[in-house]
Amino acid sequence: VITQDGIKGIIDEDSWVLIRKSNTEDIIRVSAESNNVDKCKKIVKNT
Repeated sequence: VITQDGIKGIIDEDSWVLIRKSNTEDIIRVSAESNNVDKCKKIVKNT
């Protein structure tokens, strides 16, 4: 877990999720990256 820009969780060597407060809106943003689209959608859905 890395907390420099929010909370970033490393799922595995090819996937991560970042949760952070927006700088321009009163919302929380969830970003994810993976080498598999379905896995990425699942990460965001379960966050």
